[in-house]
Amino acid sequence: FKDPNDYDKIHENDRLSIFDLASLSPGKPVTVSVKSADSDDFTFETTHTFSKDQIEWFTAGSALNVIRAQTSG
Repeated sequence: FKDPNDYDKIHENDRLSIFDLASLSPGKPVTVSVKSADSDDFTFETTHTFSKDQIEWFTAGSALNVIRAQTSG
């Protein structure tokens, strides 16, 4: 959480949507939208510590998928 206070705004029955994962890159914040079950909807920014390799693994579904693509191609 970029702003630690955002953590306390999320409740058990809220629905989260994460935007722009296709453009995920090291150091770039991620925007999350909260559809709240019992209060106002809101969005907030998060930070992440994924490296370029970890993002590649995430996008491919796993590190094994990346390794398989690298060795079979």
